[in-house]
Amino acid sequence: MELTCTGDLPLACRVWIDACEDLFRRAVEDGDTVPTVAPQVVAYLVVSSLAGIQMVSSVLPGRSDLISTGGWTRCGRCSSAGALPGLVPPDRRRKVTGLLDAAHRDPA
Repeated sequence: MELTCTGDLPLACRVWIDACEDLFRRAVEDGDTVPTVAPQVVAYLVVSSLAGIQMVSSVLPGRSDLISTGGWTRCGRCSSAGALPGLVPPDRRRKVTGLLDAAHRDPA
């Protein structure tokens, strides 16, 4: 894959990164993330992580891990238990954890 990348990011990637960056910028402004969060860096990390999960899934079990009920749920639990709460001030973690837990119960 590395050899196929030349020039700028594809438009789809840029749109997703920009959208995530806007969301993280609002979260910083609203106090929902620690003030040291760099929205552009976190957005790039989130989108890259999701793209990487899809790429690995496509070459390992033919995406069956993402299609099954456990695939995306496991990825989400990893995020909610590790990386995402680390971006949230301690006094707001319960709110974020509750939202993430609700999303895992009702993925629609």
